[in-house]
Amino acid sequence: MQKRGCLLQIIASYRKAISRNAIFRQVRVVQYSRYCTVKYFVVSLSQSIIHLYCVPAALSYHRDACHMRIPSAAAYSTSRAPSPDMAVAELVPTQDDMALPAHQRELGDVIKSAVFGHSVAERTRALFALKANGTPIAREKLALVMRLDSSALVRHEAAYLLGQLGHPEAIPKLRACIDNESEHPMVRHEAAEALGAIGDPSTLPYLKMWAMMHGAPVELRQTCKIAAERLEWLQNGGDPDKFRPYQSVDPTPAAESTDLDELGRQLADESRPLYERYQALFALRNIGGPETIPALAMTLKHAAGDRMGALLRHEVAFVMGQMREQAAVDALGKCLGNEEENEMVRHEAAEALGSIGSKEANNILFQFRDDPCRVVRESVAVALDIADYNNSSDLHYAPPAKQE
Repeated sequence: MQKRGCLLQIIASYRKAISRNAIFRQVRVVQYSRYCTVKYFVVSLSQSIIHLYCVPAALSYHRDACHMRIPSAAAYSTSRAPSPDMAVAELVPTQDDMALPAHQRELGDVIKSAVFGHSVAERTRALFALKANGTPIAREKLALVMRLDSSALVRHEAAYLLGQLGHPEAIPKLRACIDNESEHPMVRHEAAEALGAIGDPSTLPYLKMWAMMHGAPVELRQTCKIAAERLEWLQNGGDPDKFRPYQSVDPTPAAESTDLDELGRQLADESRPLYERYQALFALRNIGGPETIPALAMTLKHAAGDRMGALLRHEVAFVMGQMREQAAVDALGKCLGNEEENEMVRHEAAEALGSIGSKEANNILFQFRDDPCRVVRESVAVALDIADYNNSSDLHYAPPAKQE
């Protein structure tokens, strides 16, 4: 009891000292050890939550391991306010995570990297390892990162991977992400695309509702419409496993045509539905080769003030990254360097350059390491990490964590 009283006095004094600046709303003891040592407590700073980790006889900030939000005044900032019912302990690997059996010990390490990694690149690589692992605990942590990480880029990658895994259990969490109007549009878009990838027909009315939602970000509405059309295609007997050379779950099936000129016209035709232009895009990707790049590069060009086409352009850049054609470097570099372009398009251009991984591509990436846009800056860091992998002897970018 004496130890507990001393510790609470320390906390009370700490609160009193910092309250003069009127920045801390509360200090709440979350968990005590058996001997009344505080393990975790939370300080609410404006709209962000900072995690402090206490060891016996010391109070020390765990700043680098805490990826909670530092709010921005900008609308749809890469940081967002935490939900009031956020469970702080969720961010900390559970006792079960930390005490995994020997054959799963690596999974525990991956979880720690995904949640507490010092850099966006480290956390992103860990997310792909969780996806490769694919177990329920891995999926649970992906959903956790999607909800709580401070980086919109990392949250959007987690949403993408949940969709690629295809488990319906992720649907409520993806819907909660879409419904959160304070979330970055890039993340909400990826959550909607993930619902389309999962392919559960029960989400069709929900996707149609958001596709028509007045005032919703255009990227979100367009994505929901495409995802709804994919579900209708599946209901009409579409085969999602037919000819998948890249093994990704695409937002639409590829067009049947193999005529490059015809597909190029279909991709460029702004009078066509976005779904059909996507089909042409994936058909060109599946055909492959440098001869397909001019049609893609033409679509990637940004028209001033064109927000309606950002979703398609971002998908074009993603496809160029999958193809890894050196011929695409120039177009991707110009896209990345265009500060008027939508940040989600520039993000995909950066990571596509990382996937290509050539010296020319890397030289372009280095120019934007300090870009003022956070999404772009972090995408460049991830892209350079991908490029390092491409130029290494590693067999996997993110090897799956061990499991039985």
